[in-house]
Amino acid sequence: MREIELGASLGDNYVVLSGVENGDEVVTNGAFSIDASAQLEGKVSMMNESKGMVSNEHHH
Repeated sequence: MREIELGASLGDNYVVLSGVENGDEVVTNGAFSIDASAQLEGKVSMMNESKGMVSNEHHH
């Protein structure tokens, strides 16, 4: 996962200024599932960056 820089909007679309290279795979659906999977692996959430890394430990 990485950040991209968006430019002007073109209706429902945006110009991508940087962060994507030719041949990169771009996800347009399923971002919640991808983010949840990343969090379970201890990676930073794309949707709530202020939370930082999460632990895989279970607390009851």
